Amino acid sequence: MRFLSALALVAVAVPAMAAEPSPLPDGVAMLIQYFAAMVATVVVGWIALAANRFLGISLEGRHREALHSGLTTGASLILSMVAELIAQGRKPEDARRVALQTGLEYVRRSVPDAIAALHADDEMLRTMLRAKQVQIGGVPVTRPVGVRG
Repeated sequence: MRFLSALALVAVAVPAMAAEPSPLPDGVAMLIQYFAAMVATVVVGWIALAANRFLGISLEGRHREALHSGLTTGASLILSMVAELIAQGRKPEDARRVALQTGLEYVRRSVPDAIAALHADDEMLRTMLRAKQVQIGGVPVTRPVGVRG
């Protein structure tokens, strides 16, 4: 933003220095130049702020999409891994626990920038993985707290 402000000042000052002398008194001409520079600085600052807001929203959307893509793949990995581990003779509870941890590690490795940008902690990622499992047609790997069965 400082760069854009400096650029605006240069854009106003350079033509003013190269211009023919004004028939206006020096005080009036300087006052007009001062206000023109001030208006240009405000306009450039407003444009920079609008661009920053737009780019910030765009980046957040990309991070969100990347995180959800990683969660979908992680949830698929969990579902297939549970089936494999149970087929190998593991207890269902152990298979679920190991698969959930593996899925969580996959998500952490696949989209670390998105996790950092969106401030997602492990508990939030676990919850989102469970939701993604249901979305893709599976049963959540772990039961919600307080539910027996």
